[in-house]
Parts: sequence; C-alpha cells; structure tokens
Amino acid sequence: MRSDSFPALNGRLIAGLSLALLGSGMGWAQVTITGKPGLIYTPTAFFNKDPTATIGYSYNPSSSSFRLNKRFAERILFVNIDLLPRLELNFFLLKPVGPGVPYGENGIGDRQLDVKYGVLTEKKNRPAVAVIVTVPFGIDYSLPTYTVVASKKVNFTDHLLAELNVGYESPYSFKRKGTTSQNQDIFSNLKFAPKSERPYRYLSGVYGGVNLRFRKRLGVMAEWDTRQVNVGVYGTFFKHWTVQAGLVNGEQITVGTSYAFTLIKLPKRLAAPHEAP
Repeated sequence: MRSDSFPALNGRLIAGLSLALLGSGMGWAQVTITGKPGLIYTPTAFFNKDPTATIGYSYNPSSSSFRLNKRFAERILFVNIDLLPRLELNFFLLKPVGPGVPYGENGIGDRQLDVKYGVLTEKKNRPAVAVIVTVPFGIDYSLPTYTVVASKKVNFTDHLLAELNVGYESPYSFKRKGTTSQNQDIFSNLKFAPKSERPYRYLSGVYGGVNLRFRKRLGVMAEWDTRQVNVGVYGTFFKHWTVQAGLVNGEQITVGTSYAFTLIKLPKRLAAPHEAP
C-alpha cells in the first residue's frame, strides 16, 4: 500500500476504528462514496419507503481519484434525499485534498446533482429497477452518471440476506466546451461525448456486486465497478449511523460515514405507489 494513501490523516487508524465499530447497532442503509444507496462505487435500485435524508463524508484514495491525474486523494461531502418512494436526489461536493493541491482547486469542490427514478419496485419474482442521471448544469463533472440498475434481495434466514446488483453505465455523458464565462446558460455548448475522452472515467459499461447483510447491523460487500474489483465492510448502529471501509482494487483504503433520518412519515395513500408495479 502506498504511503500517500492518506495525505492529511492516518488511514490505517481510521480503517481500524471503522472495523472496531462493527460490533453493535441496527440497520439503516449502506451508501456509495457519493451518498447513493449502493456498494462502494456502484449504486443500487433500492429506495426508502418514507422521505429520508442521508448526510455524510467519504474519502477516495489517490489511486482511484477522478481529478488532477490521480495525484491527490479526494474528499466527498454528500446529501441524499428520498423525496418520494420512487424519486431521489443526490448532491455532493468532490474536492482534491493533501499538500500541493493547486490553488484553483481550493474552492468548495466540484458540485454535482444526480436524480434517481424507480422504474419498477421489487417483487417476489422480479428485481427493483431504477435509472440515475446527472443533471448537466456544470461545466465538466468528474463522476457523470447515466445508468440503469437492477437489484434483488435474497433472504437466507430471518437475520441473513444478500442484495444482488447489476447495472449498465453509459459510455457517453454530457459535457460542455469552454469555461464558465463561455457558458451563458445551462444549455450552452452542451454535447454528448464519449467518456473515453476523459483521462479517468467513473463507471463505463457493465457493473455488479453483492451486499451480504447480517441483522441489518453488519455487512460485507464486493463489486465489479467496470474496471476493477473492490471489497468492503460496514456497520450501522443507533439505527441511523453507518461507518464503512473498503479496499479499492486491492491497493488503497477508502473510508466513509453517513447519518440517515426520516424526514416525514408518508400517509398510506402516498406510500402506496411504492408497492405498485
């Protein structure tokens, strides 16, 4: 493991604390490094039944960073909101961190808004299916997402279940030409370009994974993120607080934490669409 994995903090210590916390708690939700329900990098098609907000922080190691030619690790702050049983918004800020980060990258971070819609809910003989798209307001997103994903739960016992997940991420994404001053509105210079033009692209092609959960408290996960295999562990306690740690491509550690809470309890007449076909 490279010595620059955590330029501003001791990664091994944080990972150790993350693993030590896996001894107690109750389940809520595991999220990706950008705050979406999912594994490490790859999302799932699941939603919460009631409007729910999740806030959190993730650390992305330098070997898997999406900006500045993989020279710096990244900090990701996120807010995820389930507005309705089939509609979710995810907003995050991605910022390179560590000594030597160029001055121009010292702002609040690369901003991105993703929208998720549930096409199908999970039934006994079919998976949940959702689409996720990045709203093209920005100039050059680091993690553009245009994906369709299917997820299915398999119950082994009352306390042990697996969440199976497979999806396809478009090899193309929206981007803009020029700088902010050259784009007068959200539709200026907009084009649909291949992700291969980007030096380090986030998801492109088929991905999948499995999340093995025990008593909704502990979990282990593994995924193929279209480029590499990642594995991780997580624990949820006090019903709302999740701490997670992952090993990216067998090389560097990513860690994160999130806190989820219900905004309001939907009346039955509004919650019913969650159970509809």
